[in-house]
Amino acid sequence: MKDGLCDGERIELEGTQIAETISYVYLGRSLNMDNDLKEELGRRRRAAWAAFGPLREATVQLTDHELSAHLFDSTVLPALCYAAETWSNTAATLKSLRTVHRAVERCLLRYKQHTQLQAGLRSSDLRRITIQRNTYRKLSTDGPAI
Repeated sequence: MKDGLCDGERIELEGTQIAETISYVYLGRSLNMDNDLKEELGRRRRAAWAAFGPLREATVQLTDHELSAHLFDSTVLPALCYAAETWSNTAATLKSLRTVHRAVERCLLRYKQHTQLQAGLRSSDLRRITIQRNTYRKLSTDGPAI
């Protein structure tokens, strides 16, 4: 990975050419020279769904919404918001995070988006049912970026 100030096509270390890459993962975060968060947001989305996978079966059997919300907040939300403190605060970033959060939230309550719309429920209504933390509030209380 090179920036615009690097001249030359090859980078060598002790006579061995180092392969050039567009982006790489360091400490669980995808980095690139353009600081484009699209790839990182995709990684966070996949991580959130992967964290929710084992909980899906357990939450079906739970009737206590407070306990399922606690499980969600302690596993899915950290996976979704990992390293978010270092991201730039843009409307597109927040929208992407909110979209994933709401989708997993609906899955937790066993609602499909169509069912939610038919019932006339807003996402804030679902959040009240499950007593979950809002992604935006999590980011604003845990880090200085938002």
